[in-house]
Amino acid sequence: MKKIINGKKYDTETATRLADWNNGGYCKETLYQKHTGEYFMILGRTLVR
Repeated sequence: MKKIINGKKYDTETATRLADWNNGGYCKETLYQKHTGEYFMILGRTLVR
C-alpha cells in the first residue's frame, strides 16, 4: 500500500514490518517503520500515522 498524507510518503513495500496483531479475524493491525525512523500503522486497510 502506498499513500501520501500531508506531503509524506508511506509505503508498506519499502518500510520494515515490525509487528502484526489480529483479534481472531475481526481486526488486523500491522506496525511499520520507515527508513527515516518514522512509524506508521495499517488498521485493516486504513493507514494511521
